[in-house]
Amino acid sequence: MSRKKQPTNIFLILLFLLWILASQSCLIPIESLSYRYTETSISPRIEAEVVFRVEVPFRNEKQILYLDVLDEVTGLALNPTRYELNQDDDTHYSLHLSVAKGTFLKYRYLRGGLPPLVEHNALGQQVRYRSHYVDGPAEIKDIVAGWQDMAYQGPTGRLRGQIFDEQTNSPLPNMMIVAGGFQTVSLEDGVFEIENLPVGAHSLSVFSKNGDHLPFQQGALIAEESLTPAIIRLKPLNLVNIQFNLETPDNFATQMPIRMVGNIISLGNTFEDLRGGVSVVANKAPVMQKSGQDGKYTLMLRLPTGLDLRYKYTLGDGFWNAELDSSGRFRLRQLIVPDHDTIVNDTITSWQAPGTETITFTATTKEPVPSEDVISIQFNPFGWMEPIPMVRVEENRWTYTLYSPLNLVEKTSYRYCYNDRCETESGAPLAEEIRSFFPSSVPQTFEDTISDLAKTTQ
Repeated sequence: MSRKKQPTNIFLILLFLLWILASQSCLIPIESLSYRYTETSISPRIEAEVVFRVEVPFRNEKQILYLDVLDEVTGLALNPTRYELNQDDDTHYSLHLSVAKGTFLKYRYLRGGLPPLVEHNALGQQVRYRSHYVDGPAEIKDIVAGWQDMAYQGPTGRLRGQIFDEQTNSPLPNMMIVAGGFQTVSLEDGVFEIENLPVGAHSLSVFSKNGDHLPFQQGALIAEESLTPAIIRLKPLNLVNIQFNLETPDNFATQMPIRMVGNIISLGNTFEDLRGGVSVVANKAPVMQKSGQDGKYTLMLRLPTGLDLRYKYTLGDGFWNAELDSSGRFRLRQLIVPDHDTIVNDTITSWQAPGTETITFTATTKEPVPSEDVISIQFNPFGWMEPIPMVRVEENRWTYTLYSPLNLVEKTSYRYCYNDRCETESGAPLAEEIRSFFPSSVPQTFEDTISDLAKTTQ
C-alpha cells in the first residue's frame, strides 16, 4: 500500500493501553503501531488503485478522518495501519491507496481526537470492520452512520438475501456478510438479513471463514423502510498443498510449541471479539512439526488458491510471544495462495523486542493433573486476554516463557487457568491469587504454587 502513515509514538502506545483499561468497549489505539506486511512472493506483485469515498454525519471544515486497515491476526484493535483521508467537502472524504491485487481488506473509519473515535453503525454499535476484495481498480462508497457521541438519526432500510454455491447450487451456511458497518452469517439455508441500514449506497461483501469460496462484493442501494433483495452465488476454489518451512533464530531452543496463526478458522481465527481485543485462540491453531534439524520446523496445509492468507508464527497467540521484525514490531505475513503446490520458506527474525528480557513462569499444583488436561496462563496488561496453554514438565508441574511484546506493557497481572477456563460459571476466578510482573532488562523467573485450581474444576 502507498500513502503516508501515522508515525509510531511509544508514549502514546502506552497511553492507549491505559485507556483500554478504562474503556473496554472501544479498543482503538491513539496511534497506529505501524505494522507492515511481510509479503511472501510466489508470483509477481500486481497493484491496483482503490479509492475510498465516505460520507460522514457531521459538518466540520477542520475535522480529521482516518481509515484503519486492520490486522485480525494480532487483534483488530491492537495493530492497525492508519491513513488520513482527504476532506473533499464538509461531509465527504476520500483516500487513494495502491494495494496488491488479491488482497482482502478489512478496515473501518475513525474520527480525529484524543483518542480517535471509531465509527458506530445505525444501532449505535461499534463497527467491527468493513471489507473489500481487491480484484482490480475499484471505488468503494461507504456511509458512516454515527460515532460514540453522535447516534444515527436518519431513515433506514434492510437487506435480505440468500447465498448459493455457484457450481452445485447448494445453499451455503456460515458465510460472513458485511455491509454498512454490520456483520452477520448465513443460516443453514444460506439466508441472511441485515436491518437498520442507513438509506443510501453501501458496499456489500460476502466471504468464507476458511477462504474456500471466492469473495463476492457489489453495491447495495438501500431505500427508506424498504427491503433490498440479493441472490448471491459464490465460486468454489480449488485446494493446493502449501508446505511451510520455518527456521528459527540461531541457538534458539524451546519446549514450547511453535504455532502458525492466521486469518482463517483452521489457523485459530474465531471471527469473534474475544477478551483483550483479540480474535485468534492459541489452542485452535496448528502446531509446527520439528523437521529433524535444530531450529527447523514444517507444516503442510491444504489452502484455497487465491486466498489472501495473513499469518504469523508464535509461541503463544497473535499478540503474546508472536514473531517480531528487527525493530521489535509485530510481523504479519501475507501470502496470496498460488494455483499450484508450493513450498514457502520463512525465517524468524526475533521473538524478543530490544531492551527486554524473558520471563519464565513455573506453576506447581498440589495434586497431579490428568494427562488429557492442561494448565493455562492468562495475562492482563490492560484487561484479561485469552489464556495460553503452558508446557507440562511433570505430572503436576508446568512452565511457560514470555518473550514479547514486553516493550508495549508495564505492570501486568497474571493468573492460572484449567483447560482454558479461568473463571467459574458465577464469574469467580478459578485461582484465587492474582500475581503480577514488570518487564525488565534482565531475565526473570517466577515459581508459583497453585493449590486450589484443580479442586475448583472438579
